Formats: sequence, C-alpha cells, structure tokens
Amino acid sequence: VSIVLLLSTGCGPEPEDLVADLSRGGAVAQNARQELLLARERAVDPLVKALDQLPSTETRIEIASVLSSLMMRTEDVRVEAALVRLLAQDPEPSVRAAVAHDLGLQRRASSIPELLLATADTAGAVRRAALEALAELSGKWDADTTRVQERVRHLSRDPHAGTRVEAMVILSRLVHTRLQAARQATLTGDLAR
Repeated sequence: VSIVLLLSTGCGPEPEDLVADLSRGGAVAQNARQELLLARERAVDPLVKALDQLPSTETRIEIASVLSSLMMRTEDVRVEAALVRLLAQDPEPSVRAAVAHDLGLQRRASSIPELLLATADTAGAVRRAALEALAELSGKWDADTTRVQERVRHLSRDPHAGTRVEAMVILSRLVHTRLQAARQATLTGDLAR
C-alpha cells in the first residue's frame, strides 16, 4: 500500500514549489535548479508563470538561467520566447544582461535578431553582454553578417567603455579572419601556378 501511495504522489517536490525555492538562495536554490532541470518539460510552465509575477531581480536571473539550460533539454518554444521577452522588456539591466549572456551560451542562430536589438539597449552592460553573445554566435551569423558587422563598427564608438572594448575585440577578430583568408588565398594561388 505504501508503494502505491509513493508512486501516486510522485518522488519529489512539484515544479511550482521548486520555482519558489529558487528565491531562497544557497543550497536550497541550487537543489531546486537541479530538480527543475531534471523535470524538463514539466518545469517550463511554472517557470514562465513565475516570471509573470515579477519576482525579485535575483530570482528572475535564476529563472532565466534555468530556462536557458532547459533550451538544451526541451524544444518547448515558450522557453526561448520567455528569454526573448526578458531580454527586451525586463525593467532591470542586470536581468537583460544575464539573459543576453545565457543566449550566447546556447549558441542558437534564432537568437541573433534579438541580440542585435539588445545592442541598442539603453544600458551599456546589456549592450556589452549582447555583443559578447553575438561573438559566441559568429559562426552562425550567415544572413545577418552585414548587420552584425555594421552594428559592431557602430558600437566601437559607444560611450560605455566595456561595450566599446568588446566591439574592438570583435572587430580585431574579424580583421584577423580576413587576413588569414587573404593569406590562404595567396598561398593557394601561388601553389596553383
């Protein structure tokens, strides 16, 4: 009888309770994070709904981080949609910057348009995080290459020092890549003669 009761009630806390635990910090939050990642699809709805309640800044950053990690475990479109909404609309720059960073870690080309928009954010830290994320996605720019390069050139004159430095780093990588390609083309041309 006790086995049937255990099976019918589940083996662990419900995702809704785990989302609440994210705000507690420390080991409790870390454990909740791990349990939510294991819950996969069952965790998406409570996480997205929790964002609608506008919890504390730290909790929104934690929720965004869990959602970002869930992108690798589930194909639920609400995950990326929630992250994009946070990136564009969250009132706190630290949340928007954290989301930009997380999107860069996921390396999904579908994030490029939103990250490009985030490079125009009013907060320098968000612009910098969006640039760093775009740099992580540099191999996936494809159709967006011209737009990204133009935006990076523009941001190399940004008033925010961190954004300016990141733009210069990206520009130097672009120049290096072009020089390497030119050298390779020269060598290939010399060998073909």
